[in-house]
Amino acid sequence: MPAVLGWGHWMALGFVVLLVVVAAAAPALAPHDPYVQDLANILRTPSWSHPLGTDDVGRDILSRLMYGARTSMFGACAAGAVALLIGLPVGLAAGAMGGAVDAMLMRIVDAMLAFPATILALAVVGILGPGLGHAMCAIGLVYSPRLARLLRAQVMVIRQQSFVEAARLMGMSEVAIMIRHLLPNSLRPILVQWFLMLSFAFLAEAGLSFLGLGVQPPDASWGQMLARAYRSMSHSGWQIVAPGLAITASVLALNRVGDAASRWLARRGA
Repeated sequence: MPAVLGWGHWMALGFVVLLVVVAAAAPALAPHDPYVQDLANILRTPSWSHPLGTDDVGRDILSRLMYGARTSMFGACAAGAVALLIGLPVGLAAGAMGGAVDAMLMRIVDAMLAFPATILALAVVGILGPGLGHAMCAIGLVYSPRLARLLRAQVMVIRQQSFVEAARLMGMSEVAIMIRHLLPNSLRPILVQWFLMLSFAFLAEAGLSFLGLGVQPPDASWGQMLARAYRSMSHSGWQIVAPGLAITASVLALNRVGDAASRWLARRGA
């Protein structure tokens, strides 16, 4: 039996819950308007009125960090949803139907997996144009082949089970078998992989925003905040600390939550 979840898993889960709360309540929690520029207070160091200081146009960094959490959480979840919408039908069809359908779909998946994820995401965003929605579609598309391959493997095992054969002998159609039997019994490992994928999507969104291909000004994004801080790093290096730590802590926490989901499902006999 796997070990009981450790304190690190519970801390990670608590951090993710806190992140969701901050993202949802950002308008109420933010001490300042994150879009208002105060040109008289440019690049101020941390103080009581601005706990994390101000950026190169006088905006409060703490407020923008809170609003950036909304962007990052929404972006990661949107990318995860796109990956599921693309990956699940492909993997289910390939695993359940086999033959020529499986061969054709898996060659497309193999071709997508042959490209580095970041390069492929950059190419897709370059075609669609910059913006959060386009960036999340690109990230979801890039990670969908991994979900498709995992689901295909699960479905190919489950379709050999006796209850599936019994459903087929009772006259149930292949589509009904896929929806009622194959998909529900294959979702547990997909859930674990999806949680782990969220951390990669989180990091990818920050990277695309850092390059100017994700969230566009004046909207707040941690990657965009890093990019602005990088330009002022020679004389205001402290600006890079808050968004950098936020991205690092969030990615690590989501990874630990994915590991916790894996352990919990294993204890239940997944």
